[in-house]
Amino acid sequence: MTLKQRLALRNWRRRRRHILQADIAHLTARDIAAAAPDHVVMTGDIANVGLPAEFNAAIPWLETLCGSIDREMHNISIVPGNHDALARGCWEAGAARLGLATQSYPWCRRVGPVALIGLSTAVPTLPLLATGRLGAQQIDAAAEILTATAVEGLCRIVLIHHPPGETTKWRRSLTDRHALKNALSTAGAEVVLYGHNHRSEEVRIGSTGILALGVPAASAATGTATEPAGWHAIAIDGGPGAWRATVTLRRLQPTGTFAAEWTRSHSL
Repeated sequence: MTLKQRLALRNWRRRRRHILQADIAHLTARDIAAAAPDHVVMTGDIANVGLPAEFNAAIPWLETLCGSIDREMHNISIVPGNHDALARGCWEAGAARLGLATQSYPWCRRVGPVALIGLSTAVPTLPLLATGRLGAQQIDAAAEILTATAVEGLCRIVLIHHPPGETTKWRRSLTDRHALKNALSTAGAEVVLYGHNHRSEEVRIGSTGILALGVPAASAATGTATEPAGWHAIAIDGGPGAWRATVTLRRLQPTGTFAAEWTRSHSL
């Protein structure tokens, strides 16, 4: 275990385990499964320390979300978070345990009229830092995918862990977010979905005002300084040049059940 992982484990024992709880994660998974979505998207983190046992423990949770895990993961798309990659090789080993086929980033998969473009910002960092980085090669490749899928008339949804905008402190930020925003403004995208902040957020990024949505942690308890667990149900309709997204936040209530907190419609 690296120093970074030992520090993360100490933080988990002292603080995070009281906020992020496995039983709540399972409540969230059951609420998502009950909604029977066409596809589930997860933008990290699966793990807290990046240990093999954490990824093993995640398998029943993922199976609640989308049925039995297989090599294709037909019903769910996952990109890693910084906690999934606290040390070199953590995410690669964890993905193998989950049955995910080896993937390079960016990747693209189609779900009906939607193109999901997965990016990885998960890189090992120094202790006390939680920054992410894409790199020029990944950003350029993503721009090519976005351009090609636009020609096909698909609704392009980018999946990323670190926020692409200015919504977090520098030590937790995406270090090359400005290069990403420039690429998104040039190539275009309809929606960016991200995690990391553990908050439900709606922001517009880039010169074209692309909709970016942040999501709460799936395992966050009520009554803490962190937003309670929640997830976004997103319905896409319309067509090329006139896509629309209807977003509903379902939130954990003090009673231990989930309820719709708000629904908003966005022109994309």
